[in-house]
Amino acid sequence: MELLIYSSMILLMYFIAGVNKFLHFNTTVKGFKKMFFIKHLPNIFYQLIIALVVILEIVAPITILYSIQTQELSLLACLSSIGLAIFTVLATSIYHFPPKGANYYAFMKNLTATGGLLLLSTFFH
Repeated sequence: MELLIYSSMILLMYFIAGVNKFLHFNTTVKGFKKMFFIKHLPNIFYQLIIALVVILEIVAPITILYSIQTQELSLLACLSSIGLAIFTVLATSIYHFPPKGANYYAFMKNLTATGGLLLLSTFFH
C-alpha cells in the first residue's frame, strides 16, 4: 500500500501534465516548436510528438499504478516507468538546460523524478 501512495506522488505530476497538454494542445505545440532545436519541420511533426507525449504522460502513470495494485502487467509497468524517465531526461535537456537561474530548480526536480522513476522500475523485475 505504501508503494502505491509513494508512487502516486511522482506519477501525479506526469498525469496532470499530460491532461494539461491535452487541454491546451495547440499552445503546447507552439511552445515546443519554439524550444525544439530544429525549427523548419512541418507542423504535423510537432503535433505528433506532443500527441505521443500526452499519451505517455496519461497512460503510463495509470498502467504503473494498476500494476502496483494488481501485480499484473509488470513488464508494461516497468517499460512505462523507464519510458517516463527517458522522456524526462529528453524534456529536461530541451527545456531546462543549462541548469542556471530558475532552470536550476526545474532541472533538479526532473533529475530527482528520473531517479524515482528508475527506482520504481526495479519493483517490477
